[in-house]
Amino acid sequence: MLVKISFFLLLLLRSTISSADTIDSDFLDNELPPPHTGTSMEYRTGVWLLKIEDVANYETVSGSDYTVSKLEVKTTAWVYALLEGALIGFEDNTFIYDFINHRPFSFYFDEDLKDGDAADIEITDSGYRLKNYYKESSTDKQIVTGELVVSFSDDGRLLGYGEYGFHPKGLVKRFDGENLLGHKRKITGVKLSDTASFDDNLDITLNGSQYLLSPVGIKRVERLLDDRTSTTAVELIWNQSGLDSFFQLPRFDGYDFSFSILTSDDEVVDYSLTFNEN
Repeated sequence: MLVKISFFLLLLLRSTISSADTIDSDFLDNELPPPHTGTSMEYRTGVWLLKIEDVANYETVSGSDYTVSKLEVKTTAWVYALLEGALIGFEDNTFIYDFINHRPFSFYFDEDLKDGDAADIEITDSGYRLKNYYKESSTDKQIVTGELVVSFSDDGRLLGYGEYGFHPKGLVKRFDGENLLGHKRKITGVKLSDTASFDDNLDITLNGSQYLLSPVGIKRVERLLDDRTSTTAVELIWNQSGLDSFFQLPRFDGYDFSFSILTSDDEVVDYSLTFNEN
């Protein structure tokens, strides 16, 4: 949706937007809303709203005296994430999925990229288990470095815990590099739709983007250097560039998510992910 506004009002709005310090993130500490009515747990696949709490520990060695600095990074996020079935074939121009032996959630946070490769997902009666590992060069043996266990309940909720130790991909450089020692993660979630898609989903009205990649939402990253808060950043997670000149800051409203941007052509574009009433 494109909305024309006057030049005078535009200048006023530009000033208002630029004075905003950050996206409001206080709500990230709240509990999630209940699962959306009408969803089923016959299959776990679908759209989920997740709250992710991650605490990571980094270490930096610097200087001629080899000074060691400790960095703690706390990431809190609310994201819409897809739990998709495993692709098992293609027939009559149609992809065929296995909804029982589904894929794991994907997050792509900084720590996920430093956890290394994940082994094949292990589906259990209550949920799934996913281990991270690296191969020891001398023996070609797989060394497990972390594990995430996710459990689902019949009422459309989930609970997950992950703990990860050091992985070689977490080593940036021996000196003057923030090297990841490990991190712990808690995930809570509620199911919002039985269809594992944002753009081809009768439960969702998508505005502003034709196609979305999982996950989307808001995350807050707090960095504590030697037990002192150094920086806090709040970021929009939305797979499209040029979304930093906000007309309306990103916000959650119940199950729904929305924001507006001001384009270089002085137009306002509305983005939203709205869940339809069942």
